[in-house]
Amino acid sequence: MMSKTTSPFAVLIPIGKELLNGRVLDTNSQFIAKKLWEIGVEVRRIVIVPDDCHDIAQEIKRAKREGASLIITTGGLGPTPDDVTMMGVADAIGRKLVENQQALQHVVSRYETLFEQGKVDFRELTKERRKMAFLPEGAVVLKNDVGTAPGAKIVWGKTWVYVLPGVPSEMKSMFDGEVIEDLKRRFGGARLFRLKIRVQERDESVVARAIKKVQQSFKDVLIKPEPKGFGLGGMTVNIEVVASEEEGEAILEKASKALQEALDGFLSE
Repeated sequence: MMSKTTSPFAVLIPIGKELLNGRVLDTNSQFIAKKLWEIGVEVRRIVIVPDDCHDIAQEIKRAKREGASLIITTGGLGPTPDDVTMMGVADAIGRKLVENQQALQHVVSRYETLFEQGKVDFRELTKERRKMAFLPEGAVVLKNDVGTAPGAKIVWGKTWVYVLPGVPSEMKSMFDGEVIEDLKRRFGGARLFRLKIRVQERDESVVARAIKKVQQSFKDVLIKPEPKGFGLGGMTVNIEVVASEEEGEAILEKASKALQEALDGFLSE
């Protein structure tokens, strides 16, 4: 089983004042976190920052200092003045923001297509549209088949930084297309195993006592109950572990058995 000291971890940085003022719900982080855990990458922190170059750079540098294997930002890639994510990323990693020719070709191609489909009024490359082709020096372009702004991947020492769109449909298309396969190649070897069990105990405090005892032997296993209210018949308990294909199911089975034995022991006292 992978230990906490050696397993890779990620930091997610969703960007946008609309997330901070409650106007928009951050569904992107939920989607990404679920996908990462499924391939064995722990999400250590999710931190929302405003559209501010300094704040973006500070959080990226903080994640790097803490040893994150993976940093993923979402949002702030469009043509408007407040879309400054690429600038913040460039500042954080100490690289110039340059016009990327592949990104420029992508933007031109997307507006040609959208014009032909009748979704925009003109195809010409304006200053605002051209802005979306500026990426940190050395970045790999990630195509955006839904919107217009390309994303980027930057290898920063041992840390990979992915800069993704904030529009959920664009982010999901990009993540499920290029990003997830890239991550599987790097972090393959372990994945998330999940088991839901039903226990008859209806008091979460009693279940908590049993969990504490079990986790002395299963330190890397997450055991989390889902109480639905007092007086109901029993509750569901989630058991999760990131482990190799050979070990995962066996660890869940042993932890589940240990939990039930602990509960039975307390009830018989």
